[in-house]
Amino acid sequence: MWAKGGLYVIATPDIIRFEDKDDDGRAELREVVYTGFGMGLKILNVQGMANCPQWGMDSRIHLQAGGGNRGKVKCLKRPDLPELELGGRDFWFDPLTHEFGLEAGGGQYGMSYDTYGRKFVCSNSDHLQFFVCDDAYARRNAYFNFPQVRQSIAVDGGAAEVFRISPDEPWRIIRTRWRIAGVVKGAVEGGGRVSGYFTGATGTTVYRVMPTGPSS
Repeated sequence: MWAKGGLYVIATPDIIRFEDKDDDGRAELREVVYTGFGMGLKILNVQGMANCPQWGMDSRIHLQAGGGNRGKVKCLKRPDLPELELGGRDFWFDPLTHEFGLEAGGGQYGMSYDTYGRKFVCSNSDHLQFFVCDDAYARRNAYFNFPQVRQSIAVDGGAAEVFRISPDEPWRIIRTRWRIAGVVKGAVEGGGRVSGYFTGATGTTVYRVMPTGPSS
């Protein structure tokens, strides 16, 4: 993501800022700005690493970070700010002040915003999800059981039908058999079918159509 003359790159466990100061096409400056994504875990969930930075309507950069990995994130440029435990939440930062914070998360890939700033994500088997609101204020009250803010809005539901034309991969056939037989752990998806439904949805795209009208 380009911001304030530099390029912010997510490279777990870091967010690194690159800057080309003499305009020769090479970045002379390389500095780690944030670190801690996925750190401290015995096994890193590669399907839930930080991804998909997007500009929000608040002029901050938002990214998905809560797809299964935890980690205490801190800003190396702002040691005065306390580190924050992700705990399944998404992450935002301000490239001007390098302030940062957390927001409702839990999706895996392909975060996208519509014209009104509403957030859409997806996960492996559920290809379209919507955040009804951010639960930041509700979380202040530990005694209030706030409803799930990330909701599936796929008309055809999770594990919806897809129409592949390539043959099933041998590893997928074997894995499905082993899961059904209880040889290996894992969900038996699609009612035991090997394929033909979403198992790896990896992004949402919102096409923004701007209203048109007569010119003044």
